Amino acid sequence: MEMKVQLSGKGGDMQEETCPYAYTRAIEAAGGRDNLTERELQLIDMGVRAGIQSAQELIAEKLRERDE
Repeated sequence: MEMKVQLSGKGGDMQEETCPYAYTRAIEAAGGRDNLTERELQLIDMGVRAGIQSAQELIAEKLRERDE
């Protein structure tokens, strides 16, 4: 399963892979890949991507505040 997340950069949007470590840990915490449906795996993937996006936005906000 290929995991992608949209990140906004200065030059526009670019795609980056999600964190395989976070994805794997989330699957393990949910009981392992063998115990999950495809839909549950998709929801975990979406959650990991949302977490990365939120972290990216928070970092960008803190950097803007620091530069003011």
